[in-house]
Amino acid sequence: SARTCTGPLGIRIERPVGPGAPVAGMAGGVYVEPLCPEGLAYIFGCGHVGRALASALFAAGFAVVACDDRPEMLAPELVPHAADRRLVDYADLAATCPIGPRDLVVSATAGHASDYEVVSQAMAAHPSYLGCLGSRRKTAFVRARLGEDGFPPEEVERLHMPVGLPIHAETPEEIAVSIAAEMIAHRRTVIVPRPH
Repeated sequence: SARTCTGPLGIRIERPVGPGAPVAGMAGGVYVEPLCPEGLAYIFGCGHVGRALASALFAAGFAVVACDDRPEMLAPELVPHAADRRLVDYADLAATCPIGPRDLVVSATAGHASDYEVVSQAMAAHPSYLGCLGSRRKTAFVRARLGEDGFPPEEVERLHMPVGLPIHAETPEEIAVSIAAEMIAHRRTVIVPRPH
């Protein structure tokens, strides 16, 4: 523990749950210092890519929340590095995942319709980062449907889809690295802009 002129200072690390994140300063007689600027990194869909992404993001220091509508996909041995595992209903994310403006969201579900449900609800919550795994066909489907449902074109353009940096990734692990790299770049340049 740290020492002060009046003796040792007790330190407790907590992982806040819920929308938003604390800011540095006094709160309830306690000094609060956030250890990372971003909120939670929600991964919707814990198939091969989602699981590999959870591990890559954990290694990069993100607080990962693994989400799926299939309980068997949330087994601790499948996503051991997740800070939390949540069984979700893709049609009602707010019930289990209160996405906030500091959070990062990646949709990697098993189908076009469930990816659309995740993306459309997440867009309405305005997270800091929103990406969706997808082929050209899925990308076209989701973008077209967002437009049909009235999402402004500038919001649709901010969607990272297909998600990840274009590094010709093929395996789930390579795809996870490309997504994690894009999220790290977002963390370093958007959430914590470098001084000019």
